[in-house]
Order: sequence, then structure tokens, then C-alpha cells
Amino acid sequence: MPAPGGGGELRNGIAMTDDVAMVGDLQRVHVYRKEAGQWIERQVLDPSRPVPPEAFFAFGAAIAIRGSHAVIGHTRGYNGIDFAPPDPAADAGSESQPAAYVFEDRNGTWLETARLTPDDGAPGSWGQRGNSFATSLAIDGTTVAVGAYSHTPDADRANQGAVYLFSDDGNGWRQTQKLVADDARAGDQFGNAIALQGDTLLIGARGATRNRDFPWHGLVYVFERRNGVWVQRQKLYPSPLSPAIRFGQSLGLDGDTAIVGAPRGLSGYLEYGDARGGVFMLQRRDGFWSVTQALPSLNDRDYADSLGESVAIAGDLAIAGAYQTFYTGGLTQQGTAFAYERDGDRWVRRSRLTSPEGFDYGYFGIWFALSGRSAIIGSFPSNNVFAFEAHTPAIARLQPGAIHVTMPPNTVAQRSLRIDNPGDRTLQFALDATAPTHAVPLQPRSGPGSGPAGPSGSTGGALDFALDDGGYEAKQSFNFRFTEQAAIWLNRFAAPAGTGAFTIDSISMLVPAENAGSLVGRPITLVAYYDADADGDPGNAVRLGADHPATITAEGQFITFPTDFRVPGDGDVYVGFESTYARGGLPERFPVALDTTAPVLEHSWLASMEDGAPNLDDLSANRVQMYLEDYSREVRAGNAMIRATGKDPANDCIDPAGVPWLALAAAAGSVPAGGSATIALELDGSGLAEGTYTAQLCVASNDAARAMQRVPVVLTVLPDGVIFRDGFEGTP
Repeated sequence: MPAPGGGGELRNGIAMTDDVAMVGDLQRVHVYRKEAGQWIERQVLDPSRPVPPEAFFAFGAAIAIRGSHAVIGHTRGYNGIDFAPPDPAADAGSESQPAAYVFEDRNGTWLETARLTPDDGAPGSWGQRGNSFATSLAIDGTTVAVGAYSHTPDADRANQGAVYLFSDDGNGWRQTQKLVADDARAGDQFGNAIALQGDTLLIGARGATRNRDFPWHGLVYVFERRNGVWVQRQKLYPSPLSPAIRFGQSLGLDGDTAIVGAPRGLSGYLEYGDARGGVFMLQRRDGFWSVTQALPSLNDRDYADSLGESVAIAGDLAIAGAYQTFYTGGLTQQGTAFAYERDGDRWVRRSRLTSPEGFDYGYFGIWFALSGRSAIIGSFPSNNVFAFEAHTPAIARLQPGAIHVTMPPNTVAQRSLRIDNPGDRTLQFALDATAPTHAVPLQPRSGPGSGPAGPSGSTGGALDFALDDGGYEAKQSFNFRFTEQAAIWLNRFAAPAGTGAFTIDSISMLVPAENAGSLVGRPITLVAYYDADADGDPGNAVRLGADHPATITAEGQFITFPTDFRVPGDGDVYVGFESTYARGGLPERFPVALDTTAPVLEHSWLASMEDGAPNLDDLSANRVQMYLEDYSREVRAGNAMIRATGKDPANDCIDPAGVPWLALAAAAGSVPAGGSATIALELDGSGLAEGTYTAQLCVASNDAARAMQRVPVVLTVLPDGVIFRDGFEGTP
């Protein structure tokens, strides 16, 4: 979504519905409409009362939209972040006071219908941060909430903050109420973030301190509308408290679920006042809200990522921005946004979103909006706002997994194969596919900022997965609190596009020789994962196979283990091992050797739960996740000495047309999103002698995680008069 001409910067406030998006550019607000799946600019909005440029105002600093109504802030701050304090003379008249503008969609055109200002908006009522009115906004129906986090009712409570309520009773918009906390104190910044839905209003007070041991821990206040009057109902904070986390910096609300950003210290307070951030999930049960889950930052370096500076929620999907995140590949503070999805009663991280372009100090994720499964995310450089769609891909679920029929000769039996598609994309399937037979030259996957392709196969044709030159320069352990922790060690690879399904038939690893005792005899678990979207984040990869235990048999040389991990199709492959034996061990017990001269980096990755064993089934659930290049501070980490080989499986897929006793009603077709299809099978025993006949149906589909599924069909023909040998239909 590029900014149009005119010198504006397409950033700042962003708000959206399913088919309308508004994006501020510091001067105007651009209105986009979603048409045939594409966002098209249709209108530009300006305030009816512009102020001189020297007043440093931004129109669109905050935007809220609901249905056919929108409210846009015209103010000196954005997203709860301050501009420099203004010249007091600039506040001399009402024309230069911050305001919130109400717009209404009338027959496809947005028209300004009101300009909202506070009844007590005299310059003297604002603290040193200036007039912050309209730096946060929310709208629902004919109710608008406007935050003013620096409101100062008296000199003893500077920057206490307030929230103003406006409503339209049919005769125009007017202020109906002014809210302050019942325990308001100086510096609370009550109103820096607000979320409104129905009769529920959440208000953030990121600067609140109710415990001197934890300054700036932050609070979230819950107000409810009763008989037309907003009343404070609850005050929420996480447990245990931490200093300076700024709980309540950002808010999102949908029904009985809310998300709260805490960008300054959820997972570690740093001396300079910033830290790794995080988000909290809130749930309302029996009329009362509680903090039910913390989703901390996953970075493990001593820098701020500001996760939780901005948040949004829609149904079972939530997004949190981490605009200061560092990444490998030479980009500094590129920024990112994390997508979370509700899984039962818990929220889990599903994906990491980054700028398709990538910039140093891009601050991607500082502004965004979410509606349904669509998101629009902005970054700091001008002309960089991107639209994303979150989809559940086509999924092929087969029932039954195998078909067994026992019958007398010269008879016919009917069976069915059901294909369910719980995804939101159409599933395409074919039952007449056969497995490929070509060789699979495996190679490293190149990513943004990485060097040329690594020496794939350089040490011999059998070692097709290789990110090293055969020798190592460093050792690497994962240490936390001065002891070695259990970890998952992975290398990232990919087969050439179009390879399709194949099998990882071996994993090799080099365990470095030790001075503090041999690791020979230590148990490990071999693992492999598949990531269809190849986004470089194994957190959303699918585990291949079950536990594959092994034992370290040698040090200082490659040891190879046979495996049987089936890769379903094109995409990324992660192979490696898990070292549970290292839990609580000594830091000098290194489980991984590193080639620090490898030309391709960013491919070796680790995960750990810190306390306890790593989660092998859901990599995103592990507390620590990082590329080794991020982890090492002393040397360039390089790549782990982990290799693998791959091959095609036996061509056991049979074209049904070549099986005389098997007939299908349809060999290919499609299943709509959320739908099902039933394939009728006819098994004809005419002319067949007594015995067992088998066929392997291979169901190929565009289900990325299950691109090829096998359904064995077994027909057993028994002599006349013998129908069941064991009393049941099944394998005799």
C-alpha cells in the first residue's frame, strides 16, 4: 500500500474494518477500500480546521473505526508516544487545540460530522508533556472515548491523565463524561491506551506505580456502562509485578477477551530503562476480568525489542508489535510483529511477520490494525505499509486411514474414503498420483541477508544436507544461569523447488571432543521439522515423525544415524537433535561443534525451555528461540555440524486404473473450505482366487503439511461359505 504523491509519509495511526482501512501520513488520512481482494485508495481526509505547521500537529496520529463511523485524532503525539513539549503560545486559542474529528460513511464517501474537544481543555490543565488530547481513541456505535494521558488537574498530580466520553443522541455529539481513576496519582498517564466495545471500556495507565518496589509497573482499569453512566469496576495488573514493564501501554478488546502490551521489561529489566517486552491475555468470566496468560519476548539478548508497544485482537487471532527487534542479516532494529492464535484455553505464537523489504531502523510493527484475518502493518520509513492475510491453509483429513475388506469370491463390496477440509482455502486432491523417482540433491536454504549457497555435497555425494566445510573452529553450548541447559539444535535446509515429497534417511552430527569428560554414551533424540511457507521461522514448522532416540557413539568425528522422516513437499526442512542429557550440566560440556567460516549463516537454530525439557512437538512453545548467530557474543557463531541425506521412498503408490479389482467414482477433485468430499470405492472379487490383494492409494493434495498421504487398501478373498475367520471384518 504505497503512499500517494504529495510528500506525505504513509505511517502513524492505522485502523480498519473488513473492507475499509484508514492510514495516517502525519498530514492527512488515506481511505482504502478492499475490492476484489486488493486495497485501493478511494479518498483522502483532512481536518476542517488545520493549524499552522509550526504547531507540530499530526492528523491521523490516532484513528479508530467501527462500522460506518470513524474518529481521527489531530494532536501532538502518536500511539501514546510524546512529541517535544510545544510552545505554550501555540495553545492560545481553540483553533490550535488538539481535537478528535468524527467522520461518517455516507454512500461510500466519508464526511466529517463533528469536531470533539474537551470541556476543560484550557492550556493550564495540561502537564509538561503538552496537550495530549486525542493521542488515543476508541469508538463503538455512537460512543467515542478520547484519551488525554498528560491531563493535569492540579500541580500535585502532573500527567495524571483522563479519558473523555462523547456520544451522539441524534442532536449532535457532546461530551457526556470525564473519567479519572479512583486512585489517580501523578505520572499515571491514565488514558494512554483505550479499548471500547459495547458497555465495556478498558483504560491503560502505563506509568502507574502502586508499589514503590516496582515503579512504572502500569495498570489497566475496567469501566462498565450502567444506566448510561460509566463506572469503574476493576483494576488489573500482572502477578508477580515487575518494575517498568508499563503494563497497559497498548490494549485490544474483543468480547470477553483482551490483550495488553507491556513493552518495557516483561522478561528482564535492563539498567538503561528498556527491556524485552511482552503481552498479557485477559479473560472475562462471570462478569470479572483476570490476567490469564503472559506471552513474553523470545529474544535472548540484552536489548529492547519493545514487544507489546502495540497490540490488536480479532476473534481467535491477536498481533503484537516488537518494533525495535534486532535481526540477523545485517539489519538493525528492523522490527517485527508476532501473530498469536487461540488454541483451546491458551494462546500460542503462530508466525512472525516482517517487512518484505527490510530496513535498518525500519521499526516495522510500531503501527498496525487487525480485522478478521486481515492486518495492515506499518513501519517507520515512508511509503511502507503492508497488508497481510492470515489463512488456515487447505487441510486434507482422510477417514479411514486404511481400508480392509474380507469377502467371498465373485462378490462386490462398496466402501468410501472421506476427505475433510477444515481450512479456509479450497483443497485440491488427486488419487491417481504416483511417487516421484528422481534423486533429491538437498541444499541450504538462502535467506535475506545471507551469503551464497553453501557447499552442498562438497564432501561427497551422500552428504546432501551440508552447511559446513568438514572442520570446526568453535564449540557451542546453551548456558543459562551458568549451567548447560537441554536444547534443540537444528540446521535449516531445502530441496530444490519441485522436488516434492522425499524421505530424510540419515542425520549426521559431529560432537566436539571434551576436556571435562566424554559425552560418549549420552542419549539424544533425533528430530526433523517441515515448514511449508519457508519463512525462516521454525516456530510454525510441523514435526516429522515421532521420537527417534539415539546415543552419542564418538567425539571429534561425524556419526551417522539412519532415520525415516517423510517430508511431504516443497518447503524448509529442519534437522537436528535434542540434548536433554545436558539439563543442569556444566557449561563446558559442549554438545555442538561450529563451522564459523561457513558462507551461509542464519541457518543454525536452537530452542530451550530453560527449566525442564524442550517442547519437541511445538517449537514455538519453547521459551528461548534464536539463531546461533544471535546467541554468540564472542565469535561469529557460524553453523552447527549437523548434516542429513535424503532419498525418494519406494514407489509404492499405485494408479487405481491399473488395479483390476478396484474402481473409484472419482480420481480427483476439490473440497471447499470447511467442506467434505466422499470418494466411492468398489472392490470387485470377480474371478479372483483365494488370497490377499493390496493396493496403495496415494492421495496428493495442496495441503502443504500432508502433500502425499497413503491409504492402504487390502482385499482378502476367502472360500465360499467362509466369510469371517475371526468374527470381525478386518485383516484376517
